[in-house]
Amino acid sequence: YDSDKEYPINHNYLSDQFSDKKLILEKIEEVVNQNDFTLGKAVDEVEEMIAREAETKYAIGVGSGTDALLLSLKAIGIKDEVL
Repeated sequence: YDSDKEYPINHNYLSDQFSDKKLILEKIEEVVNQNDFTLGKAVDEVEEMIAREAETKYAIGVGSGTDALLLSLKAIGIKDEVL
């Protein structure tokens, strides 16, 4: 946005988040070239890394926040509809 500098709150951090965009794009290219989009080696590696960082046995990557919430609720035994 042209008016970003007028406000003290930065609502866009993409330049900071992707300061190493060359490395990120190289990794994306590897995944694309290997056709490794879902349930592949790249996902396994990320899940293992997150499990190590979280000091837990398992980590599961999901496709959306909704999937994450659903699995979390099931994991704690909530099976009925949540309103």
